[in-house]
Amino acid sequence: MLKRKIEQRLHQWKNSSSKKALFLIGARQIGKSTSARQFGKENYDVLLELNFIEEPKYKELFDSRSPSSILLNISTILNKPVVPGKTLLLLDEIQECPEARTAIRFLVEDGQVDIIETGSLLGVNIHAVSSYPVGFEEIVPMYPLDFEEFLWAVSTRTETIDALRDAYLNRQPVNSLLHERMLQLFYRYLVIGGMPEAVWEYISSQTLNTVATVQKRISDLYRLDILKYAGDAEKIKISNIYESLPSQLDAKNQRFKLSKLARTARMERYENSFLWLQKAGIA
Repeated sequence: MLKRKIEQRLHQWKNSSSKKALFLIGARQIGKSTSARQFGKENYDVLLELNFIEEPKYKELFDSRSPSSILLNISTILNKPVVPGKTLLLLDEIQECPEARTAIRFLVEDGQVDIIETGSLLGVNIHAVSSYPVGFEEIVPMYPLDFEEFLWAVSTRTETIDALRDAYLNRQPVNSLLHERMLQLFYRYLVIGGMPEAVWEYISSQTLNTVATVQKRISDLYRLDILKYAGDAEKIKISNIYESLPSQLDAKNQRFKLSKLARTARMERYENSFLWLQKAGIA
């Protein structure tokens, strides 16, 4: 299990006196569900987890607006009790069930369970929600592992990280051997990236050979997401931009040129496609 900075934020939320539903939102495959699930197991007597992609039938549980009815149905389906004040309801991939997002208000007002939602920016931006739970939901963005989280993952000593931070804040040089070691780790981080599955594969295998396979699988998943969530008029343009980003930004001038997509490409025709990728957390 990788240590993530979001854990501290989850503990702050749990200890809040005026608790709302917490919505972890971010790109796909960055560890939202894993972090929320582990937090639930460690801090609650009961974890009720619904994944609307793996089990689309769970959407039917939210046909009602009655909190007691919704919780009874969930408890029955999962064969777990609802213990007031000691139960976490995890609504995973909530972008697939707008009705569940609408029901958040009633469940928060009922107060029997704490609620964490996780959602991909892709689906959240697309699917319509009849009534957003304004005032009953706290949205917290989550990202892939940053460099410090990567250092935790590869078992870098806390004292070393603290010393590096102090040196940086005080504008003091560090030992040349330590500097070289940190550069090696930083370059490795650039190659592996911050996707938890890729980092975990590297930790498990201690080689970069199999990391590329994981990275390709994640990239393929993003391609499928574009086809699933993008509007019909934008699918081809978004896909072309996505495929062209790495090679174009790896060029010497590190700029994206529309002319490399098509000789007649104009920004007014592609602007929404760039914004879609940005809002989805992909670029």
